[in-house]
Amino acid sequence: MEVICEDNVYALQFWRGLCDSVLTWDHIQDDDPVDKRTAYRAFNFLLVEAPLNPFFNKYKESLIPVIVNAISSWEYSNEQGAPKYKAFDIYTETACTIAFLIGGKEAVDKHIPEFRRLEWQICQEDDAIDGGKK
Repeated sequence: MEVICEDNVYALQFWRGLCDSVLTWDHIQDDDPVDKRTAYRAFNFLLVEAPLNPFFNKYKESLIPVIVNAISSWEYSNEQGAPKYKAFDIYTETACTIAFLIGGKEAVDKHIPEFRRLEWQICQEDDAIDGGKK
């Protein structure tokens, strides 16, 4: 994402905060222990940092539908035949949207295939660790 975001520090800050918050939620879903500092960072990002982030504010009309769709994919992944990898849409689809917003289709074509490959690898590793749970 550092390469995709290039000089757009706010896009990278938004991406990192989103990922940190998503990872915190994943730990909660997996009944892993979550310390107060980690929970604080997630809530601070969601309630303070994201709404004040210039990149998010400029593109929220494009980002929010992608995030809502990704949350839905996460919620229903591994249920009723839905594939687990859909839980990773929050990473892949948001990254794709950020790449598009920053650099258009050219940036998507250049960066996202490798990004998706890496996320698929992480998904498989996560599945092995979690034993198939969401």
